[in-house]
Amino acid sequence: MNVLWVKLGGLWPLDSGGRIRTFHILRELSRRNSVVIVTSHGPDDDPAGLAAQLPGCKVLSYPHRPAKQGSPAFATTLARSWASRLPVDLVKWRLAEVRRTVDDLMAGGTMDVCVADFLSAVPNVTMGGRVPVVLFEHNVEHVIWRRLGGLEPR
Repeated sequence: MNVLWVKLGGLWPLDSGGRIRTFHILRELSRRNSVVIVTSHGPDDDPAGLAAQLPGCKVLSYPHRPAKQGSPAFATTLARSWASRLPVDLVKWRLAEVRRTVDDLMAGGTMDVCVADFLSAVPNVTMGGRVPVVLFEHNVEHVIWRRLGGLEPR
């Protein structure tokens, strides 16, 4: 299969449980499948290190530092969320470069499935096209988002 894996927030170094989980899944998945990873990285992340550790994967990573609450950038992100159907926690992960790359890969006709790893990846993935999209959530993330949705209907 040709798998497109979208995960925002960096993947290397392996310094959190989510990164460790995703890394090992990708390593095993790439043993028998063609995997393209579209991700973002902050100043402390190492996308070249990730690519070196996953030689069976193509890694496309874009620099991004999400806006922190209380910062001027967060105020701008919050205002953008008011003009959107998305909550601020998702708007801060919507990246034009990532979305364009994902759209191009999905339109190219070679991808069999797209995995949106965590809800933060979803604003960068177009739904309803030829390529099926799988939302990969774990732990209690789905419960947290359901509760937030009940509190804030937007």
